[in-house]
Amino acid sequence: SFLSFIDNKKSFARLIFLSFSLAVLINQRIVFLYAFLLTCVFLIRKPKSIFLLSIFTFIFLHLTHPYLWQHPVVGFFDVLKTSNSFPFTAANLFEGQFIPANQISWYYIPKLIAITTPLSTLSLFIIGNFYLLFKIFSKKTSYYFKIKYIYLLSLFYIPLIIIFVVRPALYDSWRHFLFLTIPLIIIAVFGVYAISIIKNNLIKVILLTLIAINLF
Repeated sequence: SFLSFIDNKKSFARLIFLSFSLAVLINQRIVFLYAFLLTCVFLIRKPKSIFLLSIFTFIFLHLTHPYLWQHPVVGFFDVLKTSNSFPFTAANLFEGQFIPANQISWYYIPKLIAITTPLSTLSLFIIGNFYLLFKIFSKKTSYYFKIKYIYLLSLFYIPLIIIFVVRPALYDSWRHFLFLTIPLIIIAVFGVYAISIIKNNLIKVILLTLIAINLF
């Protein structure tokens, strides 16, 4: 929705759709609040858009959350407070030890993502990261595309940074963060593209062969 919005800067309808999408996401997982804040950061040069986005997102939050119908405004902060201090202390089996959910290591999610993601996808994801970073720092890349690439990388990495800083209770592998699969796959697709544009056919064949082997 964000990429669609910046593609059509003067479209009020797309701003409404973006607000609605963000509201639904936040109501599904409060951690998606980062997506709203991230969007505002990338719209920092457009204060009017940020203001309208905030207003409509807040309205849609209330329209799509039954609890907020009876507890407007204050209810949202109640949800935020409860989510941040969720009283769950059951143990996770991690690295051969049973560790309480609120004492789990900061790398719990990254390690499980690495373990459970197919090697082929993980390899393409790593290549995609290097490709996007190269494009971001390249002087030939337009500001418009740099914003897109930074936004995409931020969608994946900011939740991991939040985990490191906030240290919430984590449990049941990374099922609460399965939404990271979407930016992970998109970045992996950029990895495929990066390989496809390699001019040296030998290197291209070697990389594709190694990735194909990992599929089996």
